[in-house]
Amino acid sequence: SWLSPLSSLIGARFSSLLASNGNAVFDYSYNIFIIAAGVLTYSICNYVFPSLSRSADMPDIFHSTVRNGMLSALAVTIPFTAVIALLAGEGVSILYFRDEFTAADVEQTAAMLRLNAAALPAFAVTELGMRTFYAKKRTLIPVIAAISGAVCNLITALTVHSLPAIGAACAAGQLAAALVLLAAMIKYMRPVFNRAFLSDLFRIFAAALLSAAVMLGMRLLFPENPTERSLVQNLLVCIAVFLPGAAVYLLTLKVGRASFLRPRKGGVSSS
Repeated sequence: SWLSPLSSLIGARFSSLLASNGNAVFDYSYNIFIIAAGVLTYSICNYVFPSLSRSADMPDIFHSTVRNGMLSALAVTIPFTAVIALLAGEGVSILYFRDEFTAADVEQTAAMLRLNAAALPAFAVTELGMRTFYAKKRTLIPVIAAISGAVCNLITALTVHSLPAIGAACAAGQLAAALVLLAAMIKYMRPVFNRAFLSDLFRIFAAALLSAAVMLGMRLLFPENPTERSLVQNLLVCIAVFLPGAAVYLLTLKVGRASFLRPRKGGVSSS
């Protein structure tokens, strides 16, 4: 419960010190990030948590559930990191570019959002990792992770000198929390990270890179600034860039036969 509110407070405070419109730029950017992260992550985490609680005393099933939940969350958030990075300008323009929200505001908000979006996979790991340790009744580890993330966020925010870089500070906080949880999971739940997990993780990264390359190629077909297009035109650009990338990503995972996509007895499948 601490990490996201503290990130918001730290980001808002330091953004206001860096620019007169810094607070507004941060709020708009962080709102998009939280919405995207929540939609992509919470559905999986909330679905997995009851299974984790029921299987806490059954190591094989528990580890399988954690493994498949982690892979499912990463399989969703990793490619969407590229989606947001490529289409941040269009997305911000669609949502906010009107009235007193100027083209310069769009540019700054999109730049901050791109840096913040790098935390999407870390956000997924943090949310699932915290539920994993609560299911095991190891409640101190999530607290340590949240404090570590907040401290890292604060230290990074103290060192940056540009408004968009506040997004990187928030991402650094999420990454620090995720690393603490991953280190604890490797120590206490090593069977989660077996050869099948590493193989599927490689497939996800490979598919995401190929998808990102396709989306980048499509994005280069539309060189205009998003603020120079209408809302409908920006929507069409988003569709034209996203759909080919999504098709390539899903097809690559299917051809690669990622094991977490197949239902398993006693575990959790992303399907």
